[in-house]
Amino acid sequence: MYSDYDLVQKFLTDKRFKIVDSYKDAKIIVLSWEYESKEFESWNIDFENTYISFFKKEGALVIKNQIANMINTTLEDKTCMQETYDLANNLPNFIGCFLDR
Repeated sequence: MYSDYDLVQKFLTDKRFKIVDSYKDAKIIVLSWEYESKEFESWNIDFENTYISFFKKEGALVIKNQIANMINTTLEDKTCMQETYDLANNLPNFIGCFLDR
């Protein structure tokens, strides 16, 4: 098993698992949400024989700013969710809405 989580490496003590130093030697890979910054796509992982702790593009479902971007760019009817903003990209819109309220 390969993981970039310090806590997994420290507390996974079950004898059925062996922590390895390289993802190339792992049959199970547990990555943090920063996997995109690690150039994961270039790792050439054998997906048939390796278990990985995420799905491609899962950030759109589990990271608030990515959920906001997905909703704001794909849905016509946005009443399913409270108005939300990705402050890194929509700060002026957020401030305008705040001042209007």
